[in-house]
Amino acid sequence: MNEEKLYAFLTEMEKLKSTTRHNWTRTGRHESSAEHSWRIAVFFMLAHDMFDLQVDFKKLMKMILIHDAPEIEFGDIPAFIKDSDPVKHKAHKDREIIAAKELFDLLPENVAKEYLGLFEEFEQGKTPEAKVGKALDRIESQLQHLESGPKYWAEEEKGEHMLHYPDNAVNTLNNSHINKIWDIIYQELKKLQ
Repeated sequence: MNEEKLYAFLTEMEKLKSTTRHNWTRTGRHESSAEHSWRIAVFFMLAHDMFDLQVDFKKLMKMILIHDAPEIEFGDIPAFIKDSDPVKHKAHKDREIIAAKELFDLLPENVAKEYLGLFEEFEQGKTPEAKVGKALDRIESQLQHLESGPKYWAEEEKGEHMLHYPDNAVNTLNNSHINKIWDIIYQELKKLQ
């Protein structure tokens, strides 16, 4: 029975490979949500090993790998759109919670409960793991913008949004290594403005 549930969940998760994000790759195609999550996972794995981040590795790795799973249902909405209208932003977040619950309900009850809890914890951004995850998520997004270059940037995200989107998450984390990584990317983005 659990094997069938796992099969159903993996089949559904395959859709994340075809769920495109607002970001583009350097080769001129839309990035998928799965690719974004994969690189955050690599980013975290290395940052954890290199900078001795004081978080539960397994817990945060799970959060990273599932944090965008609800995008299967509704797609990716760029931050500059979500952040421009608090009412739409809340409605989107409410829909994401429902989508996450429906997706994780494909799994056995105890696993579904754990993963929904991890998803909600990531979204709230209050625990050490969620703070690290949020910072890496936003930095990775801006790194992808840097790599694709300005020809793929929407007018709404140029300038302040492009240069300051990760700031709150990075500042909340208050980790000198992560601050430095963001500063390197920030300086390179600034040259392209």
